[in-house]
Amino acid sequence: MRNAGLPIEMRITSSALSDAQKFVRKNHFIPARFSLRTHAEALFSMEYLDTNSLPGVPMPRYLTQHTLACLTRQGAEALAQRMQAGGTARAERVLVNMLEGKMFVEFRADSREALEGWLKTEGMHFDFLVRIEWEMQGDQLQPAD
Repeated sequence: MRNAGLPIEMRITSSALSDAQKFVRKNHFIPARFSLRTHAEALFSMEYLDTNSLPGVPMPRYLTQHTLACLTRQGAEALAQRMQAGGTARAERVLVNMLEGKMFVEFRADSREALEGWLKTEGMHFDFLVRIEWEMQGDQLQPAD
């Protein structure tokens, strides 16, 4: 057998991986010049990712309103970029009315408290904050996800 020079743990898995290696080489995921160990390690990591990639529950969405006072367009853009960079809360959508000095932001956050804490830490005051519970999809009101 070709696996005689491999460590014991690689010998055990090499026979199980032989069909997968042929598939990998055939589909050019990993170039054939790499060693069997490289193939096994790559396949192990792909298997690990596949088994742990279950879809998660999306975080709740929130809508906030902010008064911009006398920010320029560039200042509003920089603020929006900070909100999108996020941390415990992240802005998904930012809408701005420069004439009235208002910004509306759709956030995703674990909880209202987490969003309020993040906004406070960032020094971002808000006029209101409301959780989005329902939204129109087609002609029906559906729970927001």
